[in-house]
Amino acid sequence: MMVAMIDPDFTDTIFDPACGTAGFLFDAYDYVIEKSNTTGIYPSDNVANMFYRTGIGGIEYQGRIRKMAAVNMYIRGLNPHNIEQGDSLKMYDPVRNADSKSVVIANPPFGAERDQPAYPNVWEEYSKESETTILFLSNTRLLETSQYSCGWWNTTAIQF
Repeated sequence: MMVAMIDPDFTDTIFDPACGTAGFLFDAYDYVIEKSNTTGIYPSDNVANMFYRTGIGGIEYQGRIRKMAAVNMYIRGLNPHNIEQGDSLKMYDPVRNADSKSVVIANPPFGAERDQPAYPNVWEEYSKESETTILFLSNTRLLETSQYSCGWWNTTAIQF
């Protein structure tokens, strides 16, 4: 439902900064493929190739789970190298990453405690926040382009 509300297509850069085993990314991919099959509008080979190479990706904190996500991507014919391992809050680089994604879809790690003393790159206004949710949601806003769609699962509702 969340993916359908965002309505991604082959021209989007879809990103999940806490991807787990990449379930939201697969939902987005399946949605884009089904939408193309339903409408009969297919991308050029170049657009399809770029979507495969860079169109869907994410970051997962835990190494074993990242490996599961990469295998899942490979099994589904997606680029497994688009799943990085690390702390998406720490990895955020304002110069490289700002305005870099057109779709950010995520189930943030609610309740996770920061394991870094601070994330000085970006969130000075939230530097006293001990729980990562507000930092994570701020991160998704900073990643988005001016023509963005964002959805994240909240403990009480879907947010856009």
